[in-house]
This record gives sequence, C-alpha cells and structure tokens, in this order.
Amino acid sequence: MPNLNEEPKRVLARRDYVLLPAICVLTVVLMFVVSEMGTRLVWPAAREGKDCHREDAALGMVNVPNCTMRIKVPETSWITYHYNECGFRSTEACGPKRRGDQCRLRRLVRRAQRRAADARMSRTGRIPEPRRL
Repeated sequence: MPNLNEEPKRVLARRDYVLLPAICVLTVVLMFVVSEMGTRLVWPAAREGKDCHREDAALGMVNVPNCTMRIKVPETSWITYHYNECGFRSTEACGPKRRGDQCRLRRLVRRAQRRAADARMSRTGRIPEPRRL
C-alpha cells in the first residue's frame, strides 16, 4: 500500500536550470537601471557659468581669476564658486597686506622662537645665542 503523505519527486527541465538564474540576474539588472534613471531624474548634476579651471603645464590644474560658476552635485543644492583676482576662493583681495597684519605675524614668529629657545635651553642647560631675522 503506497504512503499517501509522500509527494511525487519533482524534476526540473534542463532549460529551467538556465532560465531561472538568468531571470534572477536580469531582474536585478533591471531594478538597478530603473533606480539609476530615477535618481538621475530627481537629483541631476548640472553646471552653469564658465569653466573656472584650466590646465597649466607647470602647475597642473589652476583656477581662472575673476571667475564665477555654479555647480549642482547630485543630492545637494546649487553651490556657487567665485574666484578672486588671484584665482583663490576668498572674499579678501590679494596683494600687499596691511601694516597691522605684518606686525602680528612678526610677534607670532618671535613668540615661537622664544618658545623654541626655551625648549633648547631646558634640554642643554645653557642659553643659546640669539638669532637675527
């Protein structure tokens, strides 16, 4: 008497061993393509204005002075870049600095030299010769 709880053994056709993995791979590829197209439609990359970069033989890539451009990187808002007359992204003008800025820089250098001299003195136990700028 045959067992009624047993199900007959199922056998796949040979073509199914090729078709089923191919369908899985095509489904994944299709999902990727559709999501990539949707992402590029919703968050596009764009550029407005001049190209503010140029190739230089000696320096490589350099910024063009007095240039403004707007770019939109995917998933961000518009970003505006403005380069000053020196080609830097700074609001300050380039050129000679004010007198007060130079004095501050000299004081900073002197303070650093004193600290370095104190460190050398504590290491050797004698006072080093002063250096002139």
